[in-house]
Amino acid sequence: MKAGIDPKDVVGILRLHQSNPAGVCRKCYQGLGNDKVLPGVLKQLSIKYPNLIIEVTSEIDESIKVTGRLNLKIKNGEYID
Repeated sequence: MKAGIDPKDVVGILRLHQSNPAGVCRKCYQGLGNDKVLPGVLKQLSIKYPNLIIEVTSEIDESIKVTGRLNLKIKNGEYID
């Protein structure tokens, strides 16, 4: 709590747009929807800030095969919508 803000008091929407047209890599969203694996960075961030909605979108390039997820929305370590 370096800034003196309790993570539970962080409320709102964090919108991340990433440039990889293959989508968000599996290691980054690992653990969302599966508690039997270690959480990836997105789940860790979402758990640390449970009242923050995290929306991730990706660049789209039709010539690139999608291997991850292009878009996701999470809150408190779980998918929403």
